[in-house]
Amino acid sequence: MIVTKDLKIEYSGSKQLSFQNLSINEGEQWLLKGDSGTGKTTLLHLLSGILTPTSGSIKVNGVYINELGQSENDQFRAKNIGLIFQKNLFVSSLNMLNNLSVAQKLAGSNVDEEYIHHLTDELNITKLIHKRPHELSQGEQQRFSIARALVNQPKIILADEPTSSLDNSNCNRFADIISQVCTMHKVTLLIATHDHRLDSRIDNLINLNQQ
Repeated sequence: MIVTKDLKIEYSGSKQLSFQNLSINEGEQWLLKGDSGTGKTTLLHLLSGILTPTSGSIKVNGVYINELGQSENDQFRAKNIGLIFQKNLFVSSLNMLNNLSVAQKLAGSNVDEEYIHHLTDELNITKLIHKRPHELSQGEQQRFSIARALVNQPKIILADEPTSSLDNSNCNRFADIISQVCTMHKVTLLIATHDHRLDSRIDNLINLNQQ
């Protein structure tokens, strides 16, 4: 599902990050841990095709995404990879139903309100779909971020520090929900985090150590 080999990226012609080889199977759930500066966010951006490695290979769902052009990479990401960010980046002027619809349109798909309602029912947020982002709590916004990540039925979800702004109750709720829905939808999950509260929730661990 996700396989990398000899992955390196260079910044400004001087700073270089090197990453250990990864092999993550379909449906597995992993934490990506490491100190600041070890490249957790950078690795997620490489795996999603947002960044291109200086050298090495990245195979996602059987496709070497490092060999794709930018337009091909954008299309592949939209259809195969769901992203959850530390900040949710919803369109503030749109209600949540339209925010989820926009995510489908950006992937080149027709809006499927039946599937959107299916997801929001699973996440217990259907009653909130006509609210705008600022009308939601942080925990509610994070549940919509899960729905947005799943709305195009991806193979993989990559999450970058998704619980850093959540209190203990909402952190635990997020961890329970993301694990359950990824299991239900057979989606591979990789969470980059500093949050030790997640350590007991997901057994598989990647520890980044830069030399």
